[in-house]
Amino acid sequence: MSFGDFNNDGLTDIYMANDAFPQFLFRNNGDGTFTEEAPLTGVGYTEDGNTFSGMGTDAVDLDNDGFTDILTTALPYEYFSLFRNNGNGTFEYASVTSSWRRSRAPTVAGVFTPMTSTTTAKTRCSSPPAT
Repeated sequence: MSFGDFNNDGLTDIYMANDAFPQFLFRNNGDGTFTEEAPLTGVGYTEDGNTFSGMGTDAVDLDNDGFTDILTTALPYEYFSLFRNNGNGTFEYASVTSSWRRSRAPTVAGVFTPMTSTTTAKTRCSSPPAT
């Protein structure tokens, strides 16, 4: 689960990763209630309409454009889902088109480091390569 102002209205929204089900994005209505809008905003599924195994998530401005993006980790052999915030309440699924997926991999501490020549975006560095 991650928290951020995903539609730039000054209120904290909630994004929830789900395993093998559509992801959730709860928009803060400002009155103590939330509305689930993941399919409408582009963060419920991959770009081809499939679910994925969301294991964990973080909300941060990854491309320094001033809008909070969403990164969701997945199982080995699945792409991490990078949802780039368009700044208008919608997101672009940028996992495949972004060069970022090829150049970085998570570490145990959650800090992103350059990938080595023996890892790939599909293995997610979940285990050392076989020797």
